[in-house]
Amino acid sequence: MFCVLLTIGPPGEDFRPLEAYEATVLPLLADYGGERLVCLRHLDTGGETHLYAFPDEAAFERYMADPTRRRAAAPVDQAGITTGYQPVVML
Repeated sequence: MFCVLLTIGPPGEDFRPLEAYEATVLPLLADYGGERLVCLRHLDTGGETHLYAFPDEAAFERYMADPTRRRAAAPVDQAGITTGYQPVVML
């Protein structure tokens, strides 16, 4: 299993662009054997942290390259939302 920790930092506390993005891309996870295991909203910064699992790193890379996901990311980028992916290991 390949796990990825995603940290999201929207400007301010407007999560609408992120929520619209998620409505499009979360259903794509199944196409790549992926699953969102945890979704946490930060109480102090307005950001979020998600934990995703994929069968392997190649499946994650295919998900990231998915054309539908990439098109859906454009409005998120334009809204100034920052994202950071970090591979992690569950203990």
